[in-house]
Amino acid sequence: MDATEHLSLPELAPCLMTGATGQIGSVILRRLNAAGIVPTVLLRRPMPPGAWQDTRVEEVGGDLERLASGAVPAALREALARTRTLIHLAARVNLAGRGADQMDRLNDRGTLALFGLARAAGVRRFVHVSTTGTVGCAHEPRPLDEDAVYNLGGFGNPYFDTKRRAEEELLRLWAEDPARPELVIANPSIVLGRQTSLRRLARGRRHRLPAPGSWPLRLVCFWFAGGLNLVDLRDAADGILRVARHGRPGRRYILAGENLTIRALMEALHRALGTGRPRVRLPLALLRGSAAAAEGVARVTGRRARWNRTIAQLGGPYWFYDSTRAQRELGWRHRPIGETLDDLRAWILEQRSGLEAGGDR
Repeated sequence: MDATEHLSLPELAPCLMTGATGQIGSVILRRLNAAGIVPTVLLRRPMPPGAWQDTRVEEVGGDLERLASGAVPAALREALARTRTLIHLAARVNLAGRGADQMDRLNDRGTLALFGLARAAGVRRFVHVSTTGTVGCAHEPRPLDEDAVYNLGGFGNPYFDTKRRAEEELLRLWAEDPARPELVIANPSIVLGRQTSLRRLARGRRHRLPAPGSWPLRLVCFWFAGGLNLVDLRDAADGILRVARHGRPGRRYILAGENLTIRALMEALHRALGTGRPRVRLPLALLRGSAAAAEGVARVTGRRARWNRTIAQLGGPYWFYDSTRAQRELGWRHRPIGETLDDLRAWILEQRSGLEAGGDR
């Protein structure tokens, strides 16, 4: 259901991207190449030889975190001067609450500085890729749309807060002078798909994932209250390009797939990946208590807790979203979760086959 080929993407060129080596960026990069576009990509440091594989790009050096302090390389200014469309994907993501200062520098201040540079250079269109986390959540299974009141300020999660602040400030700046650049915002939900980011491949790393149906997966047999929205990686990339091509200036577009309760999600994982059938309902108090215990162990051992209370509090609410605007205005569609999981299963098997053949060095 990859429908990007029906978009007239050449109108986006010349194009500059940030975050091109990430999960979504890698897919968008290939879609642009397929349309004959060789985008300029902003990189903190050059990619190693051969890392781009079969993709075609022009590299320009620059550190987004330092833009707000006025550290703007001349090469970046020159690249912006010839840019028609800027797709801004780069962000610091950490749902565990760590790295708040870096998220503020990159997600908020760096983004605003880049928008200011784009405006000064005469860039026609600025596509800011955000997250549905800036929309909020609900405590009942009710999908939220772009007009929902943000209610995550009390979560203490700097990722959501910095991305929300950037959106609000971008929209304010755009409203003051809506001529250039045209601002459009894409809000994808939790992206699920083949984790083939160019950044990871450049480091020579593969994902070591349990085989579908193996005993580590069969141990995952619980569920808890709340729900999530998952969108296929390919659909998220397609939606972002549709926002770039046809989104109305000054508007946000939610790109969300299926809304699933945690129990329904675990059932889908059981069918596709061979996890345990969800038989045990895990009380939220136990979920959060285990996170507090993990933090205690981390303090004693001196190691970082991969599971903590900041993550645990995401369980319970319903992260359900409504993509009607994107469907109506952009012609965007998402595929069923079952198709995404079947594709993920096939990819995991490919990864394991490559590892067993000695493909991981």
